[in-house]
Amino acid sequence: MNNKIKRSIAILCTAAAFCAPLSTGYVFTGVSVNPIVASAASDVHSGTHYGYSLDNPSEGYTLYFGIPDLRGTTCQVIGCTTYKDSVNIYVPETYTNGNYQYQVDKVWDDAFRDQTRLNSVSLPRYITEIGNSAFMGCTNLKYFSGSAINGNGDMLLTSIGNHAFRNCENAYFGGSTFRNVKNVGRMAFRGCSGLEEIYMPNLETMSKMSFAECYNLKKVDLSESSITSIPENAFEYSSSDRNTECIIKLPSTVQNIGNYAFHNVNGIRKIDVSNATSIGEHAFEDCHSLRTVFTGNNLYWIGTRAFYGCDPMRYFACKNDYVWIGSEALGYDHMRNYTGKKSNFILWGSSNNSNVKGYAASQQMTYKNTSDAASYASTRYTDYEWYKANTGISWGVFRADGYPYYHFENKHEPYANGYNNTKFHGICAGMAAVSALTSSGYLSVSEYAPGYNKLRDVHTNTGNPIPYSVKSYATTVWANTLVEIGRAFDYQTYNYVNSQYVFDREALLYAENITYGADAAVLTIMPADSAGHAVVCFGMEYKNDASDKNDPCWNGWDARLLIYDVDNDFVNGKAHDKADYVYVNLSDGSWYSALISKHGYSMNNTKLALTHSYDRMVNASVYGMTTDQFFAAIRNN
Repeated sequence: MNNKIKRSIAILCTAAAFCAPLSTGYVFTGVSVNPIVASAASDVHSGTHYGYSLDNPSEGYTLYFGIPDLRGTTCQVIGCTTYKDSVNIYVPETYTNGNYQYQVDKVWDDAFRDQTRLNSVSLPRYITEIGNSAFMGCTNLKYFSGSAINGNGDMLLTSIGNHAFRNCENAYFGGSTFRNVKNVGRMAFRGCSGLEEIYMPNLETMSKMSFAECYNLKKVDLSESSITSIPENAFEYSSSDRNTECIIKLPSTVQNIGNYAFHNVNGIRKIDVSNATSIGEHAFEDCHSLRTVFTGNNLYWIGTRAFYGCDPMRYFACKNDYVWIGSEALGYDHMRNYTGKKSNFILWGSSNNSNVKGYAASQQMTYKNTSDAASYASTRYTDYEWYKANTGISWGVFRADGYPYYHFENKHEPYANGYNNTKFHGICAGMAAVSALTSSGYLSVSEYAPGYNKLRDVHTNTGNPIPYSVKSYATTVWANTLVEIGRAFDYQTYNYVNSQYVFDREALLYAENITYGADAAVLTIMPADSAGHAVVCFGMEYKNDASDKNDPCWNGWDARLLIYDVDNDFVNGKAHDKADYVYVNLSDGSWYSALISKHGYSMNNTKLALTHSYDRMVNASVYGMTTDQFFAAIRNN
């Protein structure tokens, strides 16, 4: 026997001697030089089948481990065999081999690829890397989690390889599993239809199609990450249901949005790209629910058809007048076999000699100057202000003889929601909601109040100035939703600083965009010790654009929210008054409004909240309806 053969036998015998069974329920077996032969025709193999094995007969699987250095401290999962259906795999934190213990720190390339029998996989927290195609094609995998074995803190996973979870179409991923992930490979989660939320606060890089075709995606929170670019096709075809909102939160570090990055993500309703310098070709094409885009001063490139087919989008505001705008990038609907230029689309800019105005002229679209936006919004909104204020004589909370009206009647079912024959509450919220919804086009004034086209015309000249037919279940529903049933806000003041809750940046960006054409919002005043009050926010005005910018009311403030208080009568052509406006310091989010003391509240401990989403102004699920069914019922009654 030659020396080479002798050495090989010695190594194998030594390695086998290390492998002793543990008392954990698992059976560890020794080294096999050749791939393991299937014990039955039904066995499913993946990855590499030589190395150190861990058998779990009761659960129906065998895991294979690679040890790069027998005298080291780590090992990797390199393969798997399953021999029963609906397998639940628990990867141990450590692999013990004789007197040596190895920490499991990686799932190798292809280790579980096409293991269609997997039902769940739990990885230890010390796994730092999941390799290429590691779980690709595990179509029946339902639960994937990290740190499940000892529950000791977040998983340490930092890197996810190319195709790692591709087509794991039924998998649910544990909430903190990806908290420390820094790098996500190409097509890593492509086709993961069960993926609903992404939270990766430490993400640094992602690749092409990383999260494409995740059809049920509802929330992406990268706001705390340091990623600088959203690659091509990154989220393409994710969030396919336009009736379910998909919330996308990007960090301030993002500068580039790649070609097709969010193409056909139907659930997006608004997106903040205010720090982006370029938006690629087709980046948001066919996002059929996208209405509002926050842009910034540094945007210099909007690629061809970047926002083509964003059907609800009525305007676009460019902070950089010299941004390059590609062909059909803005102002076009996408209809089958037809490209439709929007007839009422508005482009906002701040210069009369700019690329923005040039694009508008070439496309025969309306161009407006941002310095005129507040005046435009103020004039436009008067059609949606009630002629009579929220008072007893207007709405019949009390009759002239002192007895209360009861607005919850049998004909209001199911909308009365158990409030029949009880005193009406929250009329301010109902009036504000109807005002905001009619101004945004979700409900026409004539649908709410037959025979009328403007809210300011809805009145009579008799003792009860609001026609009884208008004091209907519609206002009843919205009042109860916002006040009695509960609140679901888009934004609210937070971070109690110097005895005051302050606005965050995105809330103010949205208020600004209302001025340009975004949906009006109900602003709810929430004092700590009373029920509060609801008004309407119909925009924001910067101090430098205000005609009264030298007025003392501006001292210490940079901008103001334009407010319509439903407690005001429609006089002299409008019901809103600058005395009710909310003045804001943009650097720290602090604010002041005389509206607070007007209603007997204190600035201390008072929160403000903005609700602009039409499906948050109604709680249709209380009535067993979708939001669209709810509005259809309102229109039909």
